[in-house]
Amino acid sequence: MKADLHMHTTRSFDVESTQGGKSAKQLLDLIKHEGKVQVVSFTDHDKLSKKSDFDYASNNDLIFVGGGEVSTSSLGFKQIHVLVYFNPQKIDIGEIQKELNNLMKGRRVMCASYVKRLIELGVFKPPRFQRRQLIQENMIVSRAELAQMLTSRRYTYTSHRFNDIHKAWEFLGGQDFRNIQRQSTNTKKLCDIVRKSEGLTILAHPWQIKYRDGTRINLDGIERLVNLTGIDGIEGYYPYHWWKDEISPDQSKKMNFEIREWASGDPDFLITGGSDFHRNTNPRKTCLPGRTYLPHEHTIKLLERLGYDI
Repeated sequence: MKADLHMHTTRSFDVESTQGGKSAKQLLDLIKHEGKVQVVSFTDHDKLSKKSDFDYASNNDLIFVGGGEVSTSSLGFKQIHVLVYFNPQKIDIGEIQKELNNLMKGRRVMCASYVKRLIELGVFKPPRFQRRQLIQENMIVSRAELAQMLTSRRYTYTSHRFNDIHKAWEFLGGQDFRNIQRQSTNTKKLCDIVRKSEGLTILAHPWQIKYRDGTRINLDGIERLVNLTGIDGIEGYYPYHWWKDEISPDQSKKMNFEIREWASGDPDFLITGGSDFHRNTNPRKTCLPGRTYLPHEHTIKLLERLGYDI
């Protein structure tokens, strides 16, 4: 029994159907057709999967683990992504959802401030935003969405348009926006809430975590972060070489091996993994559904911890 426990549907802000993204139903149909994994989870950004996903997966002989990927912050670190897993049949996700709702509310206010400032700076086209009502608090919910808009001729004047989304992201972190308060939930707070709800928290793609000064985390830093937050496990199977630094497949294997070797020292600490699928147009085959997967022994261990009847 193998699992892909890190996949995104069109519910995520950075997944569009026109660019190869899949709806929940389409993704489950694809996974069932290919037959590479038997256990799946949708980990959309700051959103929890729905009971309808569980029902549809069950009707197609797939085991569905409730999930989500939450952007968090912790002292001394830049953004930390935490994967949340739960058994839809066993737990009440009300408190987890409440925390995510509060996070989304704060982010909408933050992004409305960003849009207004970008218009003041002459970067965004005011008529476009007024016509589509994108300034309203219930529209844009992340700086990543704003960064994507900064590369689009639809929203941005030519003289201010970025060709690279990463440079756009750096621009949004600059001095022009220093007075805008960033919004995220604390990593330890999220872990505590999920634990009380009988769910599990996993440190996503750990080698992507950076300190505030921009340096990448090492194993000592990962250990300190785990001890600080009380997180339940870590991703040890992940296709790092799709990433912007163009890490080679061999480097990816080495990084994953180091994580798994370190994590195996504690028998209660979970190791998970998955493809981090966003769209089927990705040239990296290991990023397609089920191509990067969690082996049997780790899959069973996670399912047992969540109370699934195996």
